Amino acid sequence: MTPYDFEIGLDLHKEFSMLALVDASGTCVRFDRVEHDPAVLDHYFNSIDGTYRVTFESNRNWYWLADYLHERGINFIMSNPALNRASAPCASPHH
Repeated sequence: MTPYDFEIGLDLHKEFSMLALVDASGTCVRFDRVEHDPAVLDHYFNSIDGTYRVTFESNRNWYWLADYLHERGINFIMSNPALNRASAPCASPHH
C-alpha cells in the first residue's frame, strides 16, 4: 500500500509534459497536458486534493524538473525509461 493518495506519472517533453494522475487503486483520475511554465505547473499541483508523488523518466531535459519539484517540496522519483510505465493506466484510448 502506497503512503500517497495519488501517483503522478509525468512524461517529460521539450515544452510541455503529459501528467497521469492515478489513485491508490490504480485508476486513472486525470490525464493532462501541462505547459512548462512555473505558474501553470504550480496551478496543476495545487489543484490536487491529497498527497502524491511524481514519477518521471530520466532524459536529457530532466534537470530543471527535478529542481522545480525539489524547491516546492514535491516528492518525486526519477526512473529508468526502459522500466517505467507510470502513466500506463491513463494510456488507453478513453483518456
